[in-house]
Amino acid sequence: MPDTKIDKHEWIELYGSACLRKAFLTGYNCNRGYLDERLSRDYPEFEVATFKHLKMDTPPEFALDASIDVPESYCAVTAGNHFLVIDNYLEEYQIVRPIIEPCQKKDRTAMNAYIENIDNIMAEHRREKDEWISLCGSDDLQQAYLAGYDCQIAYAKERVQTDHPGFGITRYSYGKADAPLAYAIEACFEFDRAYCCENRGSYYIAIDNYLGTHQIVKLIPEPHIYPDRKDREDRSSSSSLKPVIIASGLVTTSVLFIKLVLLLSPSINALVKLAVVHPVETGAYIGHEILNDWNKGILR
Repeated sequence: MPDTKIDKHEWIELYGSACLRKAFLTGYNCNRGYLDERLSRDYPEFEVATFKHLKMDTPPEFALDASIDVPESYCAVTAGNHFLVIDNYLEEYQIVRPIIEPCQKKDRTAMNAYIENIDNIMAEHRREKDEWISLCGSDDLQQAYLAGYDCQIAYAKERVQTDHPGFGITRYSYGKADAPLAYAIEACFEFDRAYCCENRGSYYIAIDNYLGTHQIVKLIPEPHIYPDRKDREDRSSSSSLKPVIIASGLVTTSVLFIKLVLLLSPSINALVKLAVVHPVETGAYIGHEILNDWNKGILR
């Protein structure tokens, strides 16, 4: 148990850091520096409370066990979190330390291991980046990097052309395609960890976490003819051919058609019947003749 009766001057002289002793001897009050250093020595992991913590009524077992290990402490709970509390530290302060629940301790252990693993991976990427820029980077990239700039994007853009020619760094994340066509799926088979994504009607090969950070993509060129689209186009053209041709002569040229009805009303029914019986030839003929008559001024 720490000796709290020793006064400030004596404690600084016996236990204070060189900086704290020097500052105190030259006339500075050093209240905060003294408090921080003494607290870290007397009660490691405790800190000065920023608001009043009240003793709880019935602490859970894990909190009670923690308080038994620290003399003169008691349990408090604030906003669902448990704390060890010591009052009147140095006859003035309330100091507190969080009590970690057993389940939280397990979660924190796993999280710490995960963070440590991520830190190791990123350290390896930084080492690899240093080596690649010094050996393979352009003159501009090397000079900027040596001058202290991060150069992460420039480094990735230069390196991807060596590692994956034809790929580029994305500015915005590309999402995985819902149901890509066969030629796009096959193009992704050439690369490890690649998948197909779609953007504005075009398919791309995508690879995530390039250099630990970036998504890289490459446009998949569309074949001139492939079965899926050919069948789709054949079905589409066969179902829409007649309406399109008839409309080109009769429907979409609505103003011309009205003039034709007014001028040729005795024979318009026969003309429409002819268009229905022979839509391809008649539709094109009607559209062509109306356009010629309009240009000649007959229908104006």
